[in-house]
Amino acid sequence: MISKIKLLLLLTTFIVAFSFENAIETYNYAVQHHKKGNLDIAKSVYNKLLSNKDTNISFRSSFNLGCIYLAQHKYDSAMKFFEKAILLNSFNYEAKYNYVYAKLKHQSIINYTQKTSNTETTKSTSNKIEGNIASEQILNVVKAKEQETKKKYFNNLQIETPKSKNPW
Repeated sequence: MISKIKLLLLLTTFIVAFSFENAIETYNYAVQHHKKGNLDIAKSVYNKLLSNKDTNISFRSSFNLGCIYLAQHKYDSAMKFFEKAILLNSFNYEAKYNYVYAKLKHQSIINYTQKTSNTETTKSTSNKIEGNIASEQILNVVKAKEQETKKKYFNNLQIETPKSKNPW
């Protein structure tokens, strides 16, 4: 039953995504689902917009996909989408920041799993612990910055559609 509902939601998403007249409306549709927590729908629409001719739409879709995967602790996928976003807009510091954050979290997990799975000498273990402490300090600074930018990000997420001006 659940998989039928998911399939129906995804099918509806594709139909709605292709029925919009322009990419901005489609993007805003994905944003609304992103904000509501309907991440499967948001991800599928964002993925469709990645190849859009409008680089701003492609950038924002890639960035938002990175944010979704970051929130889901899927750091490899998050890094991939933030990297795409950086390639589309190399001046966006938030994409660079999020890429570094995801990379640090990913590396921290790798270091932790290596530390727990291997029995190493005391010297190399202490070096890794010092490296992990430094990584954790960097992550704490990054987390503080993340909280600050999240508010800004969600306030500026939606794109305004152009409105016709009345000449009278």
